[in-house]
Order: sequence, then structure tokens, then C-alpha cells
Amino acid sequence: MTELNQLDWYKYFERHSKRKTYAAGDIIQFQEQAVQNIGVILSGRAYAVAYSIEGESTWLGEYMPGQFVGLISLLTDKPLNFELHADSELSVQLMPAARMQTCLLDNAELANAAACDLALRLSHTLSGLIDTHTLSVKGRICAELLRLSAPIGVEPDKYIIRPGPIFVDLARRINSTRETVSRTVNELKRMGVVSRQPGALIIQDPGALASAFR
Repeated sequence: MTELNQLDWYKYFERHSKRKTYAAGDIIQFQEQAVQNIGVILSGRAYAVAYSIEGESTWLGEYMPGQFVGLISLLTDKPLNFELHADSELSVQLMPAARMQTCLLDNAELANAAACDLALRLSHTLSGLIDTHTLSVKGRICAELLRLSAPIGVEPDKYIIRPGPIFVDLARRINSTRETVSRTVNELKRMGVVSRQPGALIIQDPGALASAFR
């Protein structure tokens, strides 16, 4: 929050918006509903999921502090084709979509921040689409583990995921099953590619993980 409050574009956004809190599990935006507000996440996490006519769900991505939600309304006036859920208690600074259009014209830094956020969202979406069509399920699990990890400061050739990934959540991210994730991670452990520590998963060989099961 402190870093966000230091940004000039956010100070401007905050003056023209209101704060709202959602409980974990709340639906922030319903599928097939027009977007009413554009927001900036202050704390917590949200995720987007699309439902088919048969009720099957497809994970589309997550939203973290400092990221925008609802920017799609700047590109189209069509209803949303996915739902946005609060994955934890969520605090969001919300502005009516119509007002956002005016604010973007008035503040170049806000316009740039929104454009960068949209570009990053598009990049992640395209990467996920490519992974879905070019990688096996096991390969997608490896790719997601790498995406969730960060270098260990004292051992930069190794990566860490802390807290350790929850298999149900990881399965949801790649539209697979908990059992498949568990079997794949156990196989990676036997190969010496990953190991477990209390509260963390260590990627012993990021290069081997990147090429595993491709």
C-alpha cells in the first residue's frame, strides 16, 4: 500500500474514487453483466473464471495489489464474459467506468498505468493460451510452478515458492485436477528437480523444470 500511495497517478485516482471491501468468496463482477466500475486492488487477491453453458469453469487469471480490474470496459461496451471473484478479503478503490474515461484524458500518468496494466494482462493471457495448446498438462504444471517462483537470494540458481503451492489452487489455475498436480510434483521430487521445505517448495533446477514434460 505504501508504494501505491506514493504514485502520483494513484493519488489522482484515489481522489475520484471510493474504497470498497469484499469478503473472500464474494463475486465482484458477474458473467454477462456490463462493467460498472474500474478499480485498483489495494490488498487481497481476486481471480477471473469463465463458465460454460454446462457449468464447467475455466481459470483466466488473477489480480493482485496494484493491478486494475474492469479495464475491459474501456475497450468494449459488451457484457463481461467471465466472473471476477474475491479469493481473499479484498480492498479495492473503485471509480465509475464513465468517469474513468474523463480521468484518462486529464491525467497522462493514469492513462499510461492503465495501458501498461492492459498490456501485461494481454501478455499473460496469450502466454496461457500458448501453454494450453503447446504443452501437456504436466508441462503446464511446470510452467505455472516457474511463474509462481522467485530466485533465492543466497542461492540465485535455485528458485522458491513461499508459501508452498496448494495443489487445489494450482489445479484450478491450469484447469486440471488436484490428483494430477500431486502426481506431477511427486514425480518432479523423485527426479530431484524440486524439493519441499517447511512452508515452501524449492525448485532445485529451474532449467530442468522448464524443459520437463515438454
